[in-house]
Amino acid sequence: MIEPWFPTPIYISEITGDALSNVQTELTAVYQTDKPNMSKNPRWERDTHSLSDPNFNRNILLEFKCEHTMTAIGEHVVSYINGLGLDKYEWTILSSWLTQTKQHEFARVHAHGGSDIAGVYYLDTNGKDGNLYFRTPNVLLSQSYMAKHVPNEYETVPKNGKILLWPGYLDHGTRSNLTDHERVSVSFNVVIRRAWS
Repeated sequence: MIEPWFPTPIYISEITGDALSNVQTELTAVYQTDKPNMSKNPRWERDTHSLSDPNFNRNILLEFKCEHTMTAIGEHVVSYINGLGLDKYEWTILSSWLTQTKQHEFARVHAHGGSDIAGVYYLDTNGKDGNLYFRTPNVLLSQSYMAKHVPNEYETVPKNGKILLWPGYLDHGTRSNLTDHERVSVSFNVVIRRAWS
């Protein structure tokens, strides 16, 4: 018997129904307003995506009072945390930003620093404009002949309304957008304050 010990918990779901309609309307308005301010991070490669805040200091969801979006994200954050067996916690969205990925652009491999949970919501995608992929946090796999045959990357196809949550330490990136569609997503960082701290 082989047991898959030490798995990484990735949460994948969708926002649906009236909530989806409200979130799409709300975030589309934010994108149209903030689109002229989007720029690339000067420290990254030339063909990387554009961000509403390349320094990650803003929280656009709070800034634009995106109540529908924060409520919808909150429901999924609670489902994710509860699914891990935690029951004493307080959480908040520490930062959030828009990501715009044009043809031939991508997101380089990165992690979300000190956040407990990183997340993304797909606002506008054709499903072929660059998959999100994750790399194993077990870097020692590269040193073992046997482990080299275990997948060290997994990827997921973007879809309008899709939301993903994962541990902030996990390396991830996006494949190049090989279509002429401009993918738009909202990324965010969640921190958890332990109720007993």
